Amino acid sequence: MNIKTKAEYFTAMAALEDLVAKGLSNFSPEEHTRFGELAKAAEVWELNEYPMPLKPSLVQLLTYLMTHLDLSQTEFANQLEISGSLLSDILNGKKKPNLDVARQLHSKFQLDGNLILESL
Repeated sequence: MNIKTKAEYFTAMAALEDLVAKGLSNFSPEEHTRFGELAKAAEVWELNEYPMPLKPSLVQLLTYLMTHLDLSQTEFANQLEISGSLLSDILNGKKKPNLDVARQLHSKFQLDGNLILESL
């Protein structure tokens, strides 16, 4: 299976969600195979469509989030509950994020805590 468009990706994701709702232990052999094919195809599409460096810097993570979520720097700062100037300083490498910023990235944007720490 090969996903070529965003519409095909969303269709595959909907099919995956339907299968997951059924419960993995309730899969027939055909559904198990289908699940694996859909998951692999979705993963390949995501890696091609939204490539992420293996060890991204915090600035790369923040820039990716702003772009992916279509947020301005001000909107993103508001989401993180920090000032625009602090976000600007972090993006320009003048300051490191504090623990509160890391917590907000984790809780509001579901970024893995290890990824945040490794990006510093």
